[in-house]
Amino acid sequence: MVAEDRPFVLLTGAAGRIGSSFRAEMGERFRFRLADRATEGLADTPGAGHEVVAFDVADPGAARRACIGVDAVLHLAADPSPEADWASSLLPNNVAGALNVLRGAEAAGRRRVVFASSVQTVLAYPPGRTLPDDAPPRPANLYGASKALGESFCSVFAARGLSCVAVR
Repeated sequence: MVAEDRPFVLLTGAAGRIGSSFRAEMGERFRFRLADRATEGLADTPGAGHEVVAFDVADPGAARRACIGVDAVLHLAADPSPEADWASSLLPNNVAGALNVLRGAEAAGRRRVVFASSVQTVLAYPPGRTLPDDAPPRPANLYGASKALGESFCSVFAARGLSCVAVR
């Protein structure tokens, strides 16, 4: 398959744990704009035609620019620690970052954003309880709350016409 025949996907958090696994597995299937603060090793992604960009998700301008010209956005960038500090990490990376990416995708006329949420959004439910797919958030920590807020942002943008999928 020629690089230009593959869907062109912005992958935020491309150097993270999930981003690294995803790009290694799907690098031949998609053409990526690989975005992360740490770009070392991203050029080694399998497949051809990938772009590597240094990217801080907390920067609204960078988020807008990163969304231009892609077919879809897979937003994985976030601080994944349940112990992360709210003001210095969760607020800029997980909350403002999600909003910046959604705004950027909308401004660039993108059709689809896939948002990586977390099971942490529902950990305060009683143990052993089976939850329906549409269970409302009930986070047990601020990380889970930041991801629940990202899901809410997706709902806002979906109501405005941007196709958003939040994956817990």
